Amino acid sequence: MKNQGTPRKRRRAPQAFLNKAYERSDEALHKIEEGKASVNRDLKNGNLLATLVCLEKTELTQRAFLEGCGLHYNFLNGHKHKGDTKAGVEDFLERTNRELRRQLGEAPDVDGGGSPSLELSQLRARYERLKQEHDQVQDYLNRVLTRVHQWQIDLRQAHRVIRELKASAGLSVVHLLRR
Repeated sequence: MKNQGTPRKRRRAPQAFLNKAYERSDEALHKIEEGKASVNRDLKNGNLLATLVCLEKTELTQRAFLEGCGLHYNFLNGHKHKGDTKAGVEDFLERTNRELRRQLGEAPDVDGGGSPSLELSQLRARYERLKQEHDQVQDYLNRVLTRVHQWQIDLRQAHRVIRELKASAGLSVVHLLRR
């Protein structure tokens, strides 16, 4: 066993170095926020979908997003950003890709240039949209049927009350033939 000698003291980083590190982190977070705003603008005006269709892509990946922000594709896996920043970006990308699938489903037939994955993605998006519309119509129909059933019950109850009132009053209706 080697003699360890005296333990080495851990040197503290100079304050200037820490300030520079904080500045880099703040700058990177600012780039991510600007990237989110840019993606939202492109998503609203349809440019993001058009760009992805040209690239034969079906969704915006974390790698493409970070590189578009001017950051390294592995930036969010660092120990400082792996927790909250990465989760926020993943949620943002999930919402963005959900909206892209909706737009893809509503778009006219995409000519993927022989790309079956793009055409399949469009068909899946259309299926999801139609399934959602079907579920909404089914819910509406169920509410209408429930209301009709309630009206039928109320009508039967009213007829029963009328019969009971006529029976208790001893009244009967006699039809007179007119000559």
